Amino acid sequence: MRKTVETMSMSKETELFNQAIDLFFGMNPVKRHWILLALYLAKNKKLAVLDNYIGEDLVLSVLDIDLLRLSDTKNAEEWERKSVFTRSVVAILDKEQRPVIEDIYNSFDNESQDGNSHGLLGIKQMEPTYLLWIAETLNSLSDEWFCQNTRYAVDSIMKKMIDEDHNVGEFYQPKELTELALMLLDANVGSVYNPYAGVGSYGAALNPNCKYYGQETSDWNVVGILNLLINGKENYVLEKEDSVSRWKGEDNYDYIISTPPFKVKCNSKYHFCDIDFLIHASKDAKEKAIGIFRSGICFSKNSLISKSIVELVEKDWVEYVISLPQGIFSTTGIQTVMLVINKSKNIKGRVRFVDASDCLKKDERSKTLCINSVWNLVTCSMSKSDYVIDVNISDIKDNGYVLSPEFY
Repeated sequence: MRKTVETMSMSKETELFNQAIDLFFGMNPVKRHWILLALYLAKNKKLAVLDNYIGEDLVLSVLDIDLLRLSDTKNAEEWERKSVFTRSVVAILDKEQRPVIEDIYNSFDNESQDGNSHGLLGIKQMEPTYLLWIAETLNSLSDEWFCQNTRYAVDSIMKKMIDEDHNVGEFYQPKELTELALMLLDANVGSVYNPYAGVGSYGAALNPNCKYYGQETSDWNVVGILNLLINGKENYVLEKEDSVSRWKGEDNYDYIISTPPFKVKCNSKYHFCDIDFLIHASKDAKEKAIGIFRSGICFSKNSLISKSIVELVEKDWVEYVISLPQGIFSTTGIQTVMLVINKSKNIKGRVRFVDASDCLKKDERSKTLCINSVWNLVTCSMSKSDYVIDVNISDIKDNGYVLSPEFY
């Protein structure tokens, strides 16, 4: 199939974007959030590269002529002929925007610094020369490119961050899994509560007609805020809060969704974050609650989990239980499961169990969740197949309230 001029142009812009982030992360940045902030500003026409700037806008990087002479004498001479002595990357912000962006930028100072940091920016092994080129490259991307590739851009940056620091993966999940969960949530209007929000993946992909409130207690909430802003969700809220001690589910939310940390202890009577979420979200959500858990939660002998599962089955709130493929999370190979709690489910008296453990798209470098395959299983008309079975509530009770698809 012949590529159109627009397709080729879009492909060239993607290549330039990839070169920019490869360069950024190749220089071993301490302040990895910088590239996300620059991406947001470029998308919204708020990023400028200015000569001899002495204004009061937020300056993200400065290259002076003396530093340029060390690496590029010819270009330095050209600057001198034009009476250019500094070139700055500047955030041109509206009065309303400035406090928010300054808070995000200043939060960079919370990241670790060492003796190799370069000036206030704190990018070790990186000269401002590269940051200027990166800023100019991001500014060169068209509105059409951003319209089609914003999710791709954020996902690419997040993957680079994970490559640098495996711990980042604890706060990030594959975009395919996020999309599947939101398809099942089916929230087109109303309010959505997202505890343990990580980097705001659910909020970034959520229908913009919904009201969103997220919580993330780690420093990665800054990345989450940037993720929301880049995806145009400027009216969404993502607070740096503990989802256990400051649980908001009782505030009348229509939907509650999360991927709580797997088997992480917390200060609640339920002892673990995922159990705490399952119990509270199931009780408090007006319409639906969706969570992604370690699969052991479906057949645990822990009395607190068992009591909660019994209650969910007895109230006939469990709509789907979906076994997910192993290895789709970058930081763990643990088997996981998605539970869909629906207080207004269409078909009463049964639970659909789905074995989606083989729903993968594989290539030489990675394996990703095949959303269409899972969706076809969830929505298929058959009540029993090799991968789907509808089980009556009475049968679940007879089997000791086990909610594991493999069991059935």
